[in-house]
Amino acid sequence: MRELAKLFYGGHIYTMSARRPVGDAMIVDGDRVAWIGSAAQLSAVPSDSYEMIDLEGGTILPGFIDSHTHLCTWALSLKDIDLDGVSSYAQALRVVKSHADKRRAGDKSWLTGKGWQKEQWRDIRWPHKSDLDKIVPDRPVALLSKDGHLLWVNSQTLALADINRNTPDPESGIIDKDENGEPTGILKEKAAWQVLALDPGPGRRRSRQALRDGIALMLQKGCVGVTNFDYTDGFDLLQSLDIEGKLPVKVVQYLPSNYIDDAVRLRLRSGFGSEYLKIGGIKLFADGALGSQTAALLKPYRGSRTNRGIEVTSAVDLKRLVRVCTRAGLACAIHAIGDRANRNALDAIQAAGRQVTKKYRHRIEHCQIVSPADIKRFAELNIIASMQPTHATADLDLMKRYLGHRRYDSFRWRTLINLGVTVPFGSDAPIEPLDPIAGIYAAVVGRRSPGGSCFNRKELLTMEAAVHGFTVSGAQAIGQERIRGSLEPGKKADFVILDRDLLHIKPAEILKTKVMATFINGRKMYSRQGFLE
Repeated sequence: MRELAKLFYGGHIYTMSARRPVGDAMIVDGDRVAWIGSAAQLSAVPSDSYEMIDLEGGTILPGFIDSHTHLCTWALSLKDIDLDGVSSYAQALRVVKSHADKRRAGDKSWLTGKGWQKEQWRDIRWPHKSDLDKIVPDRPVALLSKDGHLLWVNSQTLALADINRNTPDPESGIIDKDENGEPTGILKEKAAWQVLALDPGPGRRRSRQALRDGIALMLQKGCVGVTNFDYTDGFDLLQSLDIEGKLPVKVVQYLPSNYIDDAVRLRLRSGFGSEYLKIGGIKLFADGALGSQTAALLKPYRGSRTNRGIEVTSAVDLKRLVRVCTRAGLACAIHAIGDRANRNALDAIQAAGRQVTKKYRHRIEHCQIVSPADIKRFAELNIIASMQPTHATADLDLMKRYLGHRRYDSFRWRTLINLGVTVPFGSDAPIEPLDPIAGIYAAVVGRRSPGGSCFNRKELLTMEAAVHGFTVSGAQAIGQERIRGSLEPGKKADFVILDRDLLHIKPAEILKTKVMATFINGRKMYSRQGFLE
């Protein structure tokens, strides 16, 4: 027997569509929105014609789309050592030791963690392997920096990787060494990634469960879909869940650049896949990160005469790779933090000569520092500018320290939006928490938390524009705006119910907003205890 259509009433409904922006009643029939309007128009409809769902004064918005995540990595990291926010080097070491002490006797598996940032410490200094050796001498330790581009390891890890004083730097990577030529335990860019690849990880069963737990948390945050940049292990797990019908959220997956040749040989195209798991294209790296001082800049970092960061992929190779992908029908997502990296990415896309398809466009991830001379090129070339609002608030001190006045060339999302550029928002989880409400707060208020320092006020957004970045723009960036991103008759019924009118509250209340329920394809995937029961 066919289920009754659902009639939602008793609250605010914001469609994020110019055709009918607001309503107070919505009918969902199967997996799609059937109608949105005023409840007064339905006064004569018998109550037994629908499953009646009272919003209890809540607010419906399109479901949030996080346009930049590392989904499986984030899910696994929820159980890792978390060093984000520790106030000193000594405290960081105490946290690591506490986790090591909790391991079972004889457990020699890798001790992994994330989130350290020396600029957060009172005693700003580079961490060293010798300090890890004192507290964890008997197993490998690998701790990623907050920006994910530096790795702090102990001597056990260096030995497993066969790294010593005679080991040369890999291409596009650095093995930091002291004045005597000995590795310090700090690995940058490709040197870090090569070492992390040696970690056998927690095993498939535990990884799968961690991913399912992470997805459950996603739904609690009102997130109905993500653009994902995990490596192939995470993609493999997502495929398994999708095949089994156990993937409840919609994922668009970008493949690592070392799989370009395989994708081209297979004639894989952007957009291939199921409703819940599609191929987005290829992920490329133009540079590193600001905190690691590996973001590629046009001028040296403040306080240095020579350091202009690292081109993880040279300008010449970037052009070649984008051209190969474009000809093969694969969209590119290019990581670019510094203004030199963004210029290289823009040049590479322009040189490719045409878009991939009408649905799948090239995009630049982060777009953190963009030269004023290059801003208009995003609009001229019709390039997606994928940005993360919580990066702006997290990097305030770094931008002041390393960029000086050039920090005002950073995170120019309002300028880009005003030029007509599509600017989808995300978190870059696990770099920042997967939390769209926090992202909206950062874009509107420009602060990490109430009372904190404010990001560039000229780039702050209205509440509607910030929500647009986590809904409509997220769908546009993956070519799915005809079926997702806004609430209109015929589109998929992916939506979130909030406890307050997010579009008309004071900015100070944004972080108090609670997700009461999350629906995907018309099905309730999450409900806060006691709500809709």
